[in-house]
Amino acid sequence: MELIQKLMIYVVWFISTYFVILFILLVLKYRNQLFEKKPQIKSNFPLVSVIVPAYNEEENIISTLKSLKKIDYPKLEFIIINDGSKDQTSKKITEYLKKGSKNIRFIDNFKNQGKSAVLNQGIKISKGEFVVCMDADTVVLPNVLKRTLPEFSHEKVGAVTVSIDLKPKNLLQKITEIEYAVGLSLSIGILCKLDSAHVTPGPFTVFRKSMFDEIGGFDEKNITEDSEIAYRMQKYGYKIRCCLTTKVYTEVPRNFKGLYKQRRRWYTGALQTLSKHRDIIFNKKLGIFGYFIPLNYAVVLLGVIVFILSSILSINNLIKDISFYRLIDFNFLQILKQVEIDLLSFFSLFGLLILTSFILTAVLAFVGLRIINKDIKKRLIGYIGFLPFFILYQVFWISSIFNFIFKREFEWK
Repeated sequence: MELIQKLMIYVVWFISTYFVILFILLVLKYRNQLFEKKPQIKSNFPLVSVIVPAYNEEENIISTLKSLKKIDYPKLEFIIINDGSKDQTSKKITEYLKKGSKNIRFIDNFKNQGKSAVLNQGIKISKGEFVVCMDADTVVLPNVLKRTLPEFSHEKVGAVTVSIDLKPKNLLQKITEIEYAVGLSLSIGILCKLDSAHVTPGPFTVFRKSMFDEIGGFDEKNITEDSEIAYRMQKYGYKIRCCLTTKVYTEVPRNFKGLYKQRRRWYTGALQTLSKHRDIIFNKKLGIFGYFIPLNYAVVLLGVIVFILSSILSINNLIKDISFYRLIDFNFLQILKQVEIDLLSFFSLFGLLILTSFILTAVLAFVGLRIINKDIKKRLIGYIGFLPFFILYQVFWISSIFNFIFKREFEWK
């Protein structure tokens, strides 16, 4: 087992190091293009339909609606759909609309159908040339449409995403802010440059409505509809673009329990999507996308295996050490006098992987935050907390793999 562990550690170390260095080089290469502002639309504004599915969002829905009213765009229709919420979401929306909102249509579903079904419901009745699909806990900037719509200059651009930002209130959210900035917004920006984006983030994405007529609506059996639709778009030859010159603010879990549930759903859905679209694996017709996806999941799988093997060996060694210490009546002073520390041996194996991971994560986050003009000093606590976060990912993935294998169902929360 130790030989297998050593081999996998070196493989994971090599591939992960390669990917991080490659990503940093790509960020530096495209840093100017990522924030290039395209000429805004000044006439012949197309109608845009904004669809907001809501489920148990009594705390956030009003903030979302208020931000929508401030969008600086002349031709809009809003479709707000309550998906059988068990809280006061429906009541709050109804009371808000009584104040006067001419272009807002409210649909109050008695039975919960799931996010994908509600999005499809909204798309079918929408009249816009473009459709915005967004979460009910997202707050948008007034310029969000005038910045994103010019990205649809080519007819094969099917979706445009934006930067996803947070307003963190505690340590976990401060860590998540760094993750979203570098691991979500900036990463998607780079992948869009390579025509390899694998997700259209749920908080806010603009779609070309005619595209749905060709590829179909959101998969109502998939728990990560924003990822599954991206895979389908790639297979149909549609492009995804990312506009980092505008952003939206979204809500994230406030505690580890909420984070665990969120990531378990994300990662289980990712495996579900990959299983459904396994024909994309090493598909030359899909270009870089066909190679990036399988290699990305290969690194994830190897990382999980290394984590499990290392945990088993560590527990085994701990049991042996405890048995030994019992024999010497836990005389640690005697052991310390005889111990010889072989740093080279330690850092040549698991320690090398951990140390390298910390360094690469630190460099990646630092470069990413600088590129997107985030003040690192103001986010120092989140930055430091983000460094060991990759260890937690392994736990999320192990749980998600288990859920995927045993096909456990998830409720939209």
